[in-house]
Amino acid sequence: MRHAARWIEALALGVALLISGCATLGGPAQSEAPADWQARQQALGAIASFGLEGRVSARGPVSGSANLLWNQRDADYSLRLSGPFGAGAVLIEGTQEQATIRHKDQTLVTRDPEATLRSQLGWTLPVDKLRWWILGLPAPNAPAQTQFDAQARLRNLTQAGWTVNYEEYRTAPALAPVFDLPRRLSLTQGELSVRVLVDQWEPGT
Repeated sequence: MRHAARWIEALALGVALLISGCATLGGPAQSEAPADWQARQQALGAIASFGLEGRVSARGPVSGSANLLWNQRDADYSLRLSGPFGAGAVLIEGTQEQATIRHKDQTLVTRDPEATLRSQLGWTLPVDKLRWWILGLPAPNAPAQTQFDAQARLRNLTQAGWTVNYEEYRTAPALAPVFDLPRRLSLTQGELSVRVLVDQWEPGT
């Protein structure tokens, strides 16, 4: 009987986590960091490597959508965008110091991938900051304005000229012990709006 009761409690907790993790955010945002934010921030910051599959869409000077494959290993990253967005596949590989952008027959080496993407392709991603934002964290060593939901998760973030809105979280057992990570988020800067949808989180390889 005691074993059955524990099993029921565990099942109920799992269902609650699933529901809270996959539901769109509701209720008012709060500017003051909740008590649980520090622990969550430390757990997220400890994720040095991850992989994800998802989709990206953009509206602005250039509009379109693309499939996204992202692999992060410590400071090294690889982002592959394939589809109509950017009129062909784009591969961005780099570190915090330098990035290589491959598109069609072009190979560009830059210390500012955000500006290079904008000037060469007409759209951009904040590559150096997105590594943190995609986990639900402000990028370190840069001022940021933040708002939180009732579960101590980022709701809104303004940093480096971008505004990030977190629209939905989902459970991500592949990156335990952090069980809920962003699923849908939107990034805006001026006329450019970029939406990211994460279909699947994976451990880094």
